[in-house]
Order: sequence, then C-alpha cells, then structure tokens
Amino acid sequence: QPGIAQISEANIGARDDHVAGGESDRYMSKLDEAYLKDITKQINGIYVRGDSVLNILSAMKKQKPAWQDKADFHLKWFFASLAGIIFSLRFISIKQIKQYVIKRRK
Repeated sequence: QPGIAQISEANIGARDDHVAGGESDRYMSKLDEAYLKDITKQINGIYVRGDSVLNILSAMKKQKPAWQDKADFHLKWFFASLAGIIFSLRFISIKQIKQYVIKRRK
C-alpha cells in the first residue's frame, strides 16, 4: 500500500547503503560545511554552525523582522493614552464619578 513502509523479515538487520541513488538525491552522513556555506551564498542566507546555543541565539537576534505592518494612524499614542486613562481610573472611586456626572447634568 502506498504511504505505508513495507517491512519484511528478510530485510530486518540488513543495511541498505544505496540511499541516494540519483544525481539529485543528496544526503549527508557528516557535516559538510563547505556545501552548506555554498547553499547559503546561493540563497543570500547566513550560515550558523549549530554546535553552540550562543551562536544560534546571536544569529537569531541579528535577523531582520520578516514583515512589518504599516498603519495610517499611529496606534501607539492611542494605546498609551488608553493606558493612562485606565491607570488614573484606579485612583478615582465610582462615587466620585457619579457625583461628577450629577454636577454636569445640573
């Protein structure tokens, strides 16, 4: 059946060394840095050796963001104002707000 690995008892314990049979089939049994660096040049990428977590983290921090959204209206001032209003409401009781509304109606 397609999609299901065919396992027979004759193949158990036998090793198949012919993994990459065609010219376009590639596999690596050890680190081939020259090949990987060549690929990164072709795609304008950055090669990072993954044996150190610090190398990976520093490379991640150097990357540019993939996408930034541009808005016609600057929302940071809106959210900063909203945060300021909510923060100041912490110090005003509901009773004071009701008294202010009643005064404004008169």
